[in-house]
Formats: sequence, C-alpha cells, structure tokens
Amino acid sequence: MWDVVNEPVTTVPWERALKDSRNTSGEINEGTRYNVKGITLEETIPWVENSYRWAHQADSTGDFIINEFYVIARPEVREKYYQLIKELKKRNVPVTGIGIQAHEPQDRWFSPVEVMETFNRLNEFGLPLHITEFIPQSSGKAITGGWREGTWTEQTQADFAEQFYTLAFSHPAMVSIHWWGFSDRMIWLKGGGLVDKDFNPKPVYTRLKKLIKEDWMTRDVKLSTDNSGQAGFRGFGGRYQVVVTQPDGSQSTREFHLKENQTNQWRFSL
Repeated sequence: MWDVVNEPVTTVPWERALKDSRNTSGEINEGTRYNVKGITLEETIPWVENSYRWAHQADSTGDFIINEFYVIARPEVREKYYQLIKELKKRNVPVTGIGIQAHEPQDRWFSPVEVMETFNRLNEFGLPLHITEFIPQSSGKAITGGWREGTWTEQTQADFAEQFYTLAFSHPAMVSIHWWGFSDRMIWLKGGGLVDKDFNPKPVYTRLKKLIKEDWMTRDVKLSTDNSGQAGFRGFGGRYQVVVTQPDGSQSTREFHLKENQTNQWRFSL
C-alpha cells in the first residue's frame, strides 16, 4: 500500500513553489508550502495525475492511496478534495483508496455528525476509505470544536479515540485506521501516544485493545453440528481458525476467511 500523494489540495504545486519561493540563494522556503485558497485544481491535477501513473508503472499491482488533512474539520477542503478525486476518477487515474487525516486541528474533538458526513461524501466514489493519520492527545490543552468541553487528559483521549474508532469501524467503506505515533517519549504531538514515556499502557491503549480484541473479534465460539452435519454462526469479517473435533476426539485445524455482507459456506471433508 502506497501513499503516493500526500495533502494534494493543501500543498503548493512544485512549479509554483519554484517560482514564488526562491530566495537569492535559490532555496525553497518551506513556510510557503500551505496556501489552500490560492491553489486551483487546474494547477494540482497534472502533477497528481502523473504521480499515480508513474507509481502504477513501477508497481502495477500496488494499492495507491491519496491522502489529505482538514478534510473532516473544514468543508471547503473536503469539497476541494472531493472534486480532485472526481476528476482523477474521470481520467481513469489509478487511485485505489482515499485517505483521511484525523488530527487537524490538533486540539479539536470532531463531532460524530461531521465525521460521518465526511465518510459518506467520500464514499460516493466506491473506493476503500483509510484513516491515515489519527493521534488525539493528552497534553492538558483545552478541547475545541464545540462537541465536548474540558481539557485533553488521558481519560478524554481514551473517550475520543473510542468514539472515533467506533464511528470508523461502523462505516462499511472503512478498511484501516492508522494511529500516528506510539509512545509519549518521542512523538510529534505532545501526549499523543498509546503508551506513556515509560512505555506503560495509557487508558486509550486499554480501551482500544478491548474494542479490537474483544468487542470486534469473534472469539472462542463452540458449535455442534446437527443431524445433517451442519452448524452456523454470525461473526465479524476476517480470518478464522477452525478446529474440528470428531466423536473419537481426533482434531484437525483449518483456516478460512469470512467475507463480509454475504453468506459464507465452508465444507470440511473428514
């Protein structure tokens, strides 16, 4: 999986950067990189399109993601991102997944309404969705956004992460969530780790572990076949290990993949 182009609608195209940002020494001023209002799709599309075509030439079987920030918090960025992807799809550019950054503004608690509006809008393309960067904090700063008041503590970090992961997991187009950092010891956003500076699990680590490993995982299901030799269950999609025990106590182990939104039938020949 490749993040081919990062932040295309909020990044000044290279040609303009070369033209506008050179100083007398010929160096680029990084501070002029972001200029959302001044960038047109006409400027953005050519270099983005070329990047994906080059990536596909290099790896014809690759999974090529596009990625952007402020998509949840700023409707104008979301719409510009939407229009860019729409044009790329129209040109048959090999974009195979849509990335959504979820940590800008850094101290904002996104409301469920704006989160789901973002997911549903970008789902119109029929491509897999990815939360490419997610890192709520526990820095003690004030929470912004109007949905939740208070400060970013370890507890509110865990609350927000649980809410956001639940919203993302509930959406049928969502296929991955990437936490943007591990330990508070060395991290981009203060207090954004899953574990503290001494690598002890924080509340958010424990909360997400429970969601992923217990609530969202079908575990230790014991079934007995009926007179026709059949048994059934409902479970989350994913890979399963099935241990079949015969009346004489002998066992055999098989692995299968439970596909979502369809009836799965597995047949065992003993």
